[in-house]
Amino acid sequence: LNTSSAVYTIPVGLGQAI
Repeated sequence: LNTSSAVYTIPVGLGQAI
């Protein structure tokens, strides 16, 4: 796992949740 991948996945998940 890369920090960049996690940082990118979190905002995407929030955008989909909204």
